[in-house]
Amino acid sequence: MPTIGVSTPRRDSEPKVRGTTRFAADIPVPGLLHARLVLAHEAHATIKAIQTDAAAALPGVVAVLTARDLPIVGSGPGRLYEPLAREEVVYAGQPVAIVVAESEALAEDGGELVEVELESLEPGYTYARSATDRISATRTLPCQAAEVSRMRSSRTTSWTP
Repeated sequence: MPTIGVSTPRRDSEPKVRGTTRFAADIPVPGLLHARLVLAHEAHATIKAIQTDAAAALPGVVAVLTARDLPIVGSGPGRLYEPLAREEVVYAGQPVAIVVAESEALAEDGGELVEVELESLEPGYTYARSATDRISATRTLPCQAAEVSRMRSSRTTSWTP
């Protein structure tokens, strides 16, 4: 009895096609809360203020949390291990607040009521056009500024440690 090249009907395909399959998300859980993240719209900025009063006053919203409300302090290098931006936003879309509500729609509505005041900062990368019209990206740290200017002025193509 050959099985290679023979299609085998799946047992679960008919209920899935008809839409009668029940998934874990379809089972109602009493007391389940829903959360929605409020994301930063700037790529590099300082957080000046986060106004959560309007969202917290919305009926059905249980809590609106910012980094100041959480006892979590980053334990790794940089801000990589902090769930919400504390003082500075380092990428567009970084979470700055979280709204917890009784339904997904209420959490989304509460997230739209949170006002985040940001002050833009200078970008960490600068882009320059070279003579061949290609864009080159450079990132200069303060401790490297003297070394970078020395390398640019030397105009050598070889490198020695």
